[in-house]
Formats: sequence, structure tokens, C-alpha cells
Amino acid sequence: MKPQYLFCWLLALIATASHAQTIRRCNNNPGVTGPNVYSTIQAAHDASANGDIIYLEASGTSYGTLSCAKRLTFYGRGYFLDTSPNGNDSNVAALVGNVTFGNGSSNTLFSGMFVIGTITFGTSLSGITVERSYVSDGIIFNSTCTGTTSQFANSCTIKQCFINYDGIRGTCGTIDNNANRITIQNTILNTRYSASQIRFLPNALVSNCMMYAFYYSRNSSVSNCLIDQDIYDVNTCTFANCFSRVNTLPAGNGNQNGIDFSNLFVVNTVRPDAPDASYQLSVGSPARGAGINGTDVGPFGGPNPYVLSGQPPIPIITNLVSPPSGNNNAPLNVKISVWSNN
Repeated sequence: MKPQYLFCWLLALIATASHAQTIRRCNNNPGVTGPNVYSTIQAAHDASANGDIIYLEASGTSYGTLSCAKRLTFYGRGYFLDTSPNGNDSNVAALVGNVTFGNGSSNTLFSGMFVIGTITFGTSLSGITVERSYVSDGIIFNSTCTGTTSQFANSCTIKQCFINYDGIRGTCGTIDNNANRITIQNTILNTRYSASQIRFLPNALVSNCMMYAFYYSRNSSVSNCLIDQDIYDVNTCTFANCFSRVNTLPAGNGNQNGIDFSNLFVVNTVRPDAPDASYQLSVGSPARGAGINGTDVGPFGGPNPYVLSGQPPIPIITNLVSPPSGNNNAPLNVKISVWSNN
């Protein structure tokens, strides 16, 4: 019995306990067939009903792009698996291309995904959560502009993600709008790139993030964040207990300017080749305990700290010992180790 089959069995138990949704598997490896097995993420989506769960298994081939029009739960395998601290049954990822959330996809959960491309939100959505996911080319909230206002998805959450390039942004180009709040928590916007910004997202709730810059916003709340460079045109926003490398944050409220970021993070870690690990705070970092109510500033602080490698909050198999086959006369004797991974 292969690890991915046992893993799906564990997922089935979860689904049964919650309401017996159908679990559909994405697996495009040669020779893998069976009920509810699909070679692309779009095919699995198209076969699903609202409430179903789609699990992406290890593969060296991308599962393609996704246009989501249903309320579903997607579980990937995380990213940077070769440096994962928790181990896994395989270090092979499950890749997808560009992802678009369209009408009908409200209240979808997208967890532990490895996206080579962009994630785009339509304008009339709500309740979508993207968590513990790597996105190579940013997250876009499409806007409907009317005069000096715009409207886009509302009450959506981005948390514990690693955004490699181009940040999180709206598309209208106006900073005065009537959109409801987008929540961004414990997310790393890779500051290797100046485009790793949060911009054109008014009314946002941003906490415990690492970003290059914060631009063009109104009525947003930003707390416990590390901002590598500057903030611009954010006159009606509030900042609390944030750190900036340059002198750009408003005085007071626990904000600190002119911080040498080279003193914030760990060096020579046991995982030096993992980009997300390099944003952990060092033992003596001034960001430790400098957040609201004595929490740490940055992605690894607060009530929902960033999870290395983005592995989703479902059990993962870390070790499996099993004979290759069994029958009624010689049943399988299986030893399995599982990490809860909450």
C-alpha cells in the first residue's frame, strides 16, 4: 500500500467526520488510475460538487491551471519540501499554474498549494481563504472601478503564505474605494524583489507580515509588520508596532524606524537553503516581544505564525513500513508514522 493511498484514507476520515464530502485525487503519475483520480486540477474541479475535497499528490508534472467556480477545499503538499522540518513521504511537490477564483467559488479553502503563476480573485467573491501556499507571481484582486471608487472581493483571507514576486494588489489604480476588508496575516512577501508590495488594497487588515513596501491605501490597519523600505500615500491608515529599515513610519504607537534588518533574522540556520527560514527572528532580535501585547513582530509571531514549507494543516505521513502486497492468508502488517501538522 503506497503512502499516498494511506494519506487519502486519513483524509477520508476527516471528511466523514465533517460531512462526508467526496475526496478527489489529482495524480498524473504513470499507471495511477481508479475512481476519483484525475490528471489535472481542472478535471478534478469540473467533476466536483460544492463541498468536495481535492487532494494533490506528489508529481514531477504540473497539474495545470485552475479556473474555480465552485465552493471546494484544495489541499496541496506545501513547498520547499527538500528542507521541510517535518519530513514527508516524498520531497516531490504538487505544482499548479495560474489560479482564478470566479463566480461560485466563494468560501473556498486553498491550502498548502505550490502555484507557479498568479492567483486572481474575481470582483464579487467573499470568504475565500488562501493559506500556507507559495505563489511565484503574486496575488491579484481584480477591481471594478466607478469614478473615484472601486469594488473587489471582500472578507477574503491570505495567511501564512510565501509570495515570491509582485506582492498582493488591487487593479483599479485608485486608493479611494468602498471595498470590504481583505485580511493578510503572517505572510512573507519576498523582499528580494522591490515589487513585493501590498498596494491598492484599501480597508485591509494586515498583521505580522514581511514586505518590501506598503503603497496607495486608505483606512487600512497595519500591525506587527516588518517593512523593508517605505510606505506611500497611506494618510488614513494606522500603523502599530511595525519596524521599518528607513524613516517612513509615523511616530508613536510602538513603531520603530531606521532598524538594521541585518540584525533581525537568523543566520547559518540548519536550513540555509530555504528562503522562508531566513525570515525567522534571531535569538536576540529586537523584533522579539516588540509587537502588540508582547508578541513577536513579523511572520513568525502572533496567534497564527508562519509555517515553514507551507504544509497544510492535515496529517502527513513521515514514515511507512509495509510489505508490497497481502491477501486473506497473509494480511498486511503496516507500521505508519503520522505528523499532525496543525
